[in-house]
Amino acid sequence: MNNSIIIISVICVSLTAIILFNKKRPRASSNSTPSPTHIKYEPSISQTYEFPAEPEYFPFTEAIPGKIRMGVKKLKHDQWIEVGRTFAQEIQLKKSILQDHRDLVYVSQEAESTNFAKRELFDILVDYLPRHFPEIYRIQDGYIHNNVTGDAWKFEGELEMDPFEIANLLIQEDLVIMEQANDQLIITAGCVCFPSKWNVKEKFMQNLPLVHDPVPPFEKQLSSNVMRILLNLKVEEP
Repeated sequence: MNNSIIIISVICVSLTAIILFNKKRPRASSNSTPSPTHIKYEPSISQTYEFPAEPEYFPFTEAIPGKIRMGVKKLKHDQWIEVGRTFAQEIQLKKSILQDHRDLVYVSQEAESTNFAKRELFDILVDYLPRHFPEIYRIQDGYIHNNVTGDAWKFEGELEMDPFEIANLLIQEDLVIMEQANDQLIITAGCVCFPSKWNVKEKFMQNLPLVHDPVPPFEKQLSSNVMRILLNLKVEEP
């Protein structure tokens, strides 16, 4: 795989955000005494906490009969992750799904480029979440704490869990990683607990046209435009 292009697809029910990363970030050195990756504690935010109002998306308001459109627009760096009123319930549901049905919702190849992308995404979320949602997330003693669920996840040094799995348990959205192989984009890792009529296990290691094969107009109307946009993404312009 060519690890100069790593695309992270952040999937929620009505919105898919596609982020491009290709810059290495410094890693914190590991502690001399190993510490557990996950700690459970009493949540510091009550169940009556007022979450921000969830934005509404209407992707089909400009639809043209008989024609499908990409409906893409530039992403604001401070809005690529959202927290909604069902936050605690969906995080708990993700935990249950990963515990009981991991083989159906979680895929990853064991390649250096993929492992790097998974760790980089986790590091970016650890940096991003406490800055944009300080009431919900906080950093303390080498852990990122979720004040709503009472989970604390280690982020310094070596981890006992896959950092990509932890990243998925930090947020409501599902995450998919695509890597460039020649002129194709391949799904090399994914955690999709809340799919909309698709299965990430079936799409694992497939390129974009095959991923969208059940969509009849995709190859004819969208495929070339989608590939052009994704392959020309810039880190600073998601």
